[in-house]
Amino acid sequence: MTAPYGLISQHREYSYYGGWTATAVYVMPSTEVTAFILANYLDFYIASPYMEVVRITDEPWMNEDVVDSSGTSYSRKITLHFGVVYLDVPWPSSVTRPDYALGTTLKLHTTFGGQYQPIPPCGIKPAAAGPAAGPNHQLSQYIALNLYHVEWDRVSAAAVTDFTGYTGAVNSDTFMGCAPGQLLCAGARQDPSFLLDPTNAVGWKTTVTFKQRKITVAAGVDAGEYGWNDRFNEKTQKWEAVALTNGSPLYNPVAFAGMFG
Repeated sequence: MTAPYGLISQHREYSYYGGWTATAVYVMPSTEVTAFILANYLDFYIASPYMEVVRITDEPWMNEDVVDSSGTSYSRKITLHFGVVYLDVPWPSSVTRPDYALGTTLKLHTTFGGQYQPIPPCGIKPAAAGPAAGPNHQLSQYIALNLYHVEWDRVSAAAVTDFTGYTGAVNSDTFMGCAPGQLLCAGARQDPSFLLDPTNAVGWKTTVTFKQRKITVAAGVDAGEYGWNDRFNEKTQKWEAVALTNGSPLYNPVAFAGMFG
């Protein structure tokens, strides 16, 4: 674009209520609008990696502008609207953000929880000194049961949102900061979504639900961390991996890396 066309205005706003927003206004010939949008609909706001284009408006440069035979103004005003979309915002230190496809967004919604699992009385060992445990004494083990909803939006191809191979499986690799076997893919919801790509306006949003089961044994012969395929063995008095009668684990281990690629 040559003068008098190009960038004519920038505006940025910070808000506790609506987050950061910004606009960049360009003026150009109507013949260049489509190519300009194609080249800039994934832009970040200047000097701000947290704000990306979320909306684009196309309107006449002036109300009294000369129009062509189809009624379209020769000069157009294109406004790029920016907002925080969590595309490159760091996640909490306790949760590692997975890799994801360029142009998509990956948002995290977390519910932290847990429970105490009673340990059979035979698993209670009195201290070397002092009285034995009373008849109503009950040992328990805390189990972290955190819930993660990962929202993957702006996905252009429906085929990559097929999570049937992951649902009901646990991670065989370290994923989102969780050790192998601790993260269960409990399901994935798919909804239609929208893209700013002028050549493909309709996309998909998938919300994947992960359930973490983290059992931390601080001391003893079975000290370590355990997950979905581990149970407390009353005979051995240890947390151990268990399997079905056919030798398979309770939950099939699958590599989760690349699921948002």
